[in-house]
Amino acid sequence: MRKDEIFEVIGYALILFSLFMLVLMGVFPGLLDFVELTFNALLVFVTLIYVVLTGKILSDNKKSRMVDFKRAQLEKFYLPLHFALTSFEGIDQLKYELLQPYAYMGQGDLSSKLHEYITCKERITATDEKIGQLYRHLCDAVHNDIASLTKELQELVLNE
Repeated sequence: MRKDEIFEVIGYALILFSLFMLVLMGVFPGLLDFVELTFNALLVFVTLIYVVLTGKILSDNKKSRMVDFKRAQLEKFYLPLHFALTSFEGIDQLKYELLQPYAYMGQGDLSSKLHEYITCKERITATDEKIGQLYRHLCDAVHNDIASLTKELQELVLNE
């Protein structure tokens, strides 16, 4: 039996028990205190089940939101940035402007590294060495973040 089937059976059993107690109370009015105590205990038990199930639902919902956010990070920011960095044309101001709305999804100081690289590349006075150094740092950060996000995403999905 699955967990939800077990809770369904318990629910039906509690309903039948409640009906039995109501009949018992009608037949034996002297058992009113016992029946009230039983109903209170039953209410506590049902409330406890409700709290446990609600906690599980909230936990699953939080995990689902984390999975969705990490997927969005990869799909909307990291992978387009990775492809732009590794493409023949490289990344330019236009591609940067397309990625800018998703820069908040970058981990750590990646968005500032990206901005620094673009502004340095646009300057006439920037040396190729400086641009190359910024490019390597940016590529390393993107590669590490993609690997980290992929691993976290796999762990979240496998632990569902």
